[in-house]
Amino acid sequence: MAWLPLIAAIVVEVAASSVLKLATSSGSSGPLYTAAALGGVLGSYLLLAWALRLGLDISLAYALWSGAGTAAIAVLGAVLFGEHLSAIKSLALALIIAGVVLLPLADRTVTAVVRPTPASAASTQAQTLVGSLRDLGHALAELPALAPAAAGQRRTGALR
Repeated sequence: MAWLPLIAAIVVEVAASSVLKLATSSGSSGPLYTAAALGGVLGSYLLLAWALRLGLDISLAYALWSGAGTAAIAVLGAVLFGEHLSAIKSLALALIIAGVVLLPLADRTVTAVVRPTPASAASTQAQTLVGSLRDLGHALAELPALAPAAAGQRRTGALR
């Protein structure tokens, strides 16, 4: 039952975003479209809140709401408004859709894994963060040495 208001929230948000595009391209009716878009955004948030009250996790509901909305708007932008849909945009949309499809499965697959206790999880996350920051520091320290070499390759045409 909680999925119905979430789906409705996505549809209303996509419609509101589409109307917002009309508001920016219409002359005298722009303020009317803007008001409709604002009403749609408010309605979408109210539907999203309803889905949360019915028991959906916010991490799942918001990710689905924003991801599905983003993908739908990109496709509608190309179909209805003639926006260019490049190969990179298409790949990005495919990744968003894959993420939206895989997200509900995340809890199902994680349950088979033994979860660490909160204290050890925090310690593990802290160690991972420290290691990542150390690696980032090493990579940043190497950048000045790489910059002159890359600049020389650009001048000779070796780097495109």
